[in-house]
Amino acid sequence: MQNMNSPTVILLFAIVSTVTAQNIDTLEPIVRSVNSLDAYGYFGFSVVLHRVGEGSSTFSEYLQNTRIIVSAPNGTATNAEVENTGVLFVCPVAQGTCEPLTGNNNGFDRRLYDVEDNAGRDQKDNQFLGVSMDSQDNMFIVCAHRFIDRGSSGNSRNPLGKCFYTENRELEDFQEFHPCRGRSSGVGDFGVCQAGSSVALADEGDGNIAIGVGAPGSYSWRGIIFRQSSSGELDEMDEGQ
Repeated sequence: MQNMNSPTVILLFAIVSTVTAQNIDTLEPIVRSVNSLDAYGYFGFSVVLHRVGEGSSTFSEYLQNTRIIVSAPNGTATNAEVENTGVLFVCPVAQGTCEPLTGNNNGFDRRLYDVEDNAGRDQKDNQFLGVSMDSQDNMFIVCAHRFIDRGSSGNSRNPLGKCFYTENRELEDFQEFHPCRGRSSGVGDFGVCQAGSSVALADEGDGNIAIGVGAPGSYSWRGIIFRQSSSGELDEMDEGQ
């Protein structure tokens, strides 16, 4: 019997045939869950599919090469230094259990949860990691819109938001995407940026992927969208663009 105290995600998959007809299974959905509701708050807040394999000639291979990434934005990683950072879970599609993405403890993977490199500046408790996520080809991105930047002095408290992305299919070697840090921190500018409230990856062609991040708190809550191309060029897009 399903443990009713366990946070659960119910997924309804659309299987698309070569003639584009669709069959959505509502009678036997795939169910994925974790054991502790207290430790992994809001499990299922965001869900994306991510491919860990490059080729899938059959549906069976597609299932084996695909993972369900589920966020729990109010959870705490078991080996994290900070509480309530948010936790990501990697779940198989075919069969198996969901496992927390804990990183390799040697680089940006741990910076999803910990602050060892910017302990006086980065505040990651209640950062809401997993509020938004996306996956495109080999790239995956996840954002924490409540991430706090305390400034170089450690005395400020600016909810700038931050995202982490990787071009490694195995979800390792994350890089930071922090479009609001280093900009004017006034409320009328980027002081309450909350970058990452929404995020999307877009195919630019030839295997290049652009990042689009919503920052609704920018410019006195007028909001803008940051767009970073595959070449690294960062643009601001507002309602006039």
